[in-house]
Amino acid sequence: MGPVASVAARYIAAARDRCYPPEVIDAALKCLTDLVGVAVGGRREPVVQLVLAEVDRWRSNGNAPIFLGPRTAPPIAAIVNATMAHVNDFDDTHIPTDAHFSGPIWPALLALADEVGANEMQLLGAFVTGFEVGAKLGGRRLGHAMLARGFQATGVMGRLGAAAAAAALLQLNAEKSAHALALVATQAGGLSRAAGSMSKAYQSARTAQDGLVAARMAADGFVAAPNIFEGDGGLARAFVQDGFAQIIVPDFDAGWEVLANSFKPYACLHGIHPAVDAARQLAPQMRSREIKKIEAFVAPGVARIGGIKEPDTVLECKFSVRFCVALGLAGSMVHGRDFTEAAVRESGTRMLMSKVKVVPVEGRKMLGAAVKVTFADGSLVEADVPLSLGHPGNPMGWTDLETKFTRSVEPELGAKTRSLFNTLKTFQAPGSLQQVWQLLSPLG
Repeated sequence: MGPVASVAARYIAAARDRCYPPEVIDAALKCLTDLVGVAVGGRREPVVQLVLAEVDRWRSNGNAPIFLGPRTAPPIAAIVNATMAHVNDFDDTHIPTDAHFSGPIWPALLALADEVGANEMQLLGAFVTGFEVGAKLGGRRLGHAMLARGFQATGVMGRLGAAAAAAALLQLNAEKSAHALALVATQAGGLSRAAGSMSKAYQSARTAQDGLVAARMAADGFVAAPNIFEGDGGLARAFVQDGFAQIIVPDFDAGWEVLANSFKPYACLHGIHPAVDAARQLAPQMRSREIKKIEAFVAPGVARIGGIKEPDTVLECKFSVRFCVALGLAGSMVHGRDFTEAAVRESGTRMLMSKVKVVPVEGRKMLGAAVKVTFADGSLVEADVPLSLGHPGNPMGWTDLETKFTRSVEPELGAKTRSLFNTLKTFQAPGSLQQVWQLLSPLG
């Protein structure tokens, strides 16, 4: 067994006896609450309906709930709920690894909960364990190195996190936990070019499913290759295509990665958020003034990933700096429900978008941006946002999350929205899991 799998597996096996600081539990509660909110808000999206139609052909039975849907086999519940969670690109992001961890980890855990008889604190502990494993193995550079080579970090690090979380919930020993990680590593993948398409949400969905299945198969005795993280042909070198790339043996005593998680106030590519912040600051000054040009100064990576100049679909709009800046300048909240087919075609937004020029700035941080608007009379206004809302350095608190949650969930649940939010916020209380599923029972 290689040192990476060995250290990570021992950490997973010790999950049942680990004590978590209050701030870590609070972070896990925020991740769960935000995840459920964005998933419910995404349930009617076309890709979710396509996934539901496909899994219906599998005709599997089980007691794992689909959000606002029937019960089914755990791997199916995981794949459907994870699709809902990522379809609007509204789920949280761990910036150091550029990975979405809550999106695959929580659906995997919630799908397994009934099967293993897990309680609320066991679920929260397993989530933190999976988050820490995925983030620590991703280190501070590996996820971004993969992204630079066309791979999506969530499909790699998220799979490791989902498998680790499921292994912790199943209370696997270190040996079996190592095999779960090694097995799911062979399924790792996902292409960044999928951004702006249905495929991106489905990549996250398969990430959740693969993590769950790998842990269950390891529990049953599946033997993988626990040295898969080191050396030539190992995970890091295979994805980065660099003979010196490696996963550093994780140090689980060096702080909690879940505290470095970022939440999204806007339903678009995370790197676009600071430009939206800046645009929204300037929105009140746009009224009844003729605009000559709009410049958005962003990090080069944001200009590349968010460089869709003429988006034709709702999903493409979420990866267009030009479109999102135009929405922000128009005064939109840039929420999930602000991205509609009508919004894509709205003449005022398209007119504003036509005036936006994206300017990549070397040295500009991914979560910092500036927007400058020049008017026809030669005057100008500008706003510079060094750190976008939602980053740990500029965090979204419970009040912010409740606003986001309510706007996502209320159109589906109506008067039950507040009860669901409060139950998730205090999920550590015994009986909360059952209450959540009662509130998320199928709609008539």
